[in-house]
Amino acid sequence: DILFVQDWTENYGLLFELSISAFLLGHYQESIDACDRLLDFNDIPKALRDQTEIIRLYPMTKLNEQERQREKAAEQAEPVLAAG
Repeated sequence: DILFVQDWTENYGLLFELSISAFLLGHYQESIDACDRLLDFNDIPKALRDQTEIIRLYPMTKLNEQERQREKAAEQAEPVLAAG
């Protein structure tokens, strides 16, 4: 049955939506993983590939911010630990 079947939806459309939804829900690594899987496809349209590359930057930025915050918190905790 091919009525109303859109191959692109199953092939990469849902994965594209996952990449966006995961980011919006704060699941940054899952968003990056979805983007990476999309970018592994050779047959996705150029516009979708370009958009995926842009979308991938957002969770990367958030993960980098989180890492900087953890490092800063660890640096601030070191003097307290050394004084104790």
